[in-house]
Amino acid sequence: REELKKNSDLIAPVLRFSDIEKNRSEGKLSAMLTVEEGAVCGGDIQKLRQLYDMGVRMLTLTWNFPNELGYPNFDRELGKHARESQSAFEAYFHTPDEKNGLTGRGREFVAEMEKLGMIPDVSHLSDAGFYDVLEVTKKPFVASHSDARAVSPCVRNLTDDMIRKLAEMARETGTEVFVLLNKADLLGEADIDRYVSFLREACPDVPVMVISALEKTGIAELAGFIVSHESALKNFSVRYDEKFFEAEGKLTWYNRRMFLKTLDGSEMDCNAVVEDLIEGIRMGLIERKLNVPHLKTFATAGEGDFNKCSLIGVDYDIEQAAAFNGRHDRMSMIINARAVCESRPLARLMDDALDDICDQHGLDCQVFFTECFGMTDEGR
Repeated sequence: REELKKNSDLIAPVLRFSDIEKNRSEGKLSAMLTVEEGAVCGGDIQKLRQLYDMGVRMLTLTWNFPNELGYPNFDRELGKHARESQSAFEAYFHTPDEKNGLTGRGREFVAEMEKLGMIPDVSHLSDAGFYDVLEVTKKPFVASHSDARAVSPCVRNLTDDMIRKLAEMARETGTEVFVLLNKADLLGEADIDRYVSFLREACPDVPVMVISALEKTGIAELAGFIVSHESALKNFSVRYDEKFFEAEGKLTWYNRRMFLKTLDGSEMDCNAVVEDLIEGIRMGLIERKLNVPHLKTFATAGEGDFNKCSLIGVDYDIEQAAAFNGRHDRMSMIINARAVCESRPLARLMDDALDDICDQHGLDCQVFFTECFGMTDEGR
């Protein structure tokens, strides 16, 4: 709220729908205050009302841990064994919770949110919880940062039926929406056709757009829709913006170059070593309630064989752009990351993840270079 006051000439809060039209007519951006993780209320409805009085208009019911309102879509018991094998990892990320949904207090919260005019957000919520919210609500709710499970098969994403249910509710209430299939360059034509056909069948009255920023396709159509349906885009520079530098101060930069080899001279599954290391980093971040919007690894072995992976957040699958073709007894590796945390906790969890994979795979590690510093730190 303080930031909104400081920048009231550029941006204004949204407390009701009419505020959007008012802000647009005054040439201002609109901002809706939201809270991710319903545990902040501690199960106290009075605290929910206090959030509403403070201007909050959307609440994500859960995050990655059970709370007073409900359960996330990750099985914590499976999570304890996720690093033991690839099959255990697959079970953890692909087994939805269809039994544990909203608690009794969670149902009371959702009903109270509808009375107040606060939007329930079901991202992170279990499959059972999604249908509980659908049962309790009469007004639209949202999944603010969830994808389609048919496209990206992680339990954090929505099933086909969930997407249909949200689309049906949108049509019944006259809500204007559009569906965007992003990163089309990663999909073949057959997959794009299949996903678009499904989305158009599920949402027959909703525009479906396909874009690829890499190949610069579909951008004009998307921009045209946004400009004509919502608000004119405003272009501005952040190069000398104080708030931009303040945000940068919350990020930590990490780089490491190292050499790994087996202790007994045998050949290792280099792809498994890389994935286990990234998974160890992911679990360390989740345990500390941190995130990493950018993590990339590049590893090389003999005869030009190499592996290239990335992770764009703790809730996403590891993306493997290239894999080793064979087994090797040694490899060089680079880790590059930006994380939303202080530098010291990040350095510690990186070291812990590396120690774990060395113990797990019987490896010796020689670190040639490490740097870990806050984006605005000096002299470290």
